[in-house]
Amino acid sequence: MEMKSSLAEFAPDPKRALMMGGVGRFFMIIGIILIGVFFVASIVLSAWSADYWSFDKQTRDEAKVNESVSNSLADDVEPVNLWRSIEILRAWSGGTQFLGMGLLLFGIGLQLASILGILAGQAKYMSEELGPELKGQRKSA
Repeated sequence: MEMKSSLAEFAPDPKRALMMGGVGRFFMIIGIILIGVFFVASIVLSAWSADYWSFDKQTRDEAKVNESVSNSLADDVEPVNLWRSIEILRAWSGGTQFLGMGLLLFGIGLQLASILGILAGQAKYMSEELGPELKGQRKSA
């Protein structure tokens, strides 16, 4: 008489769980890389902001006006180019760091799911191997 385990329906294939763990590791690495690159980019952004704020107020205001009014006339002005670089990096930085954090957390979730899958697969294997012998034993309180 063969005993059927209740975990047999829920336990995934351990090989699939291992593959899922590898995919989780990949997402974690990509997330950490994105966070690290844009952390360094944020440090560069602070240096560029310091350079931009070293100009007098009139030059800074003209840079903002010249950028929106006439791009062709403002291409050679350093505050305009610096302001453009700051705004571009600021626009990309927040969203990309958020994406990196999301990928990191998604990778952690896949790793945890693979651990649960492997444990469930091992429990299924052990219950199939030791099933008839465990039938007469009672759980301790």
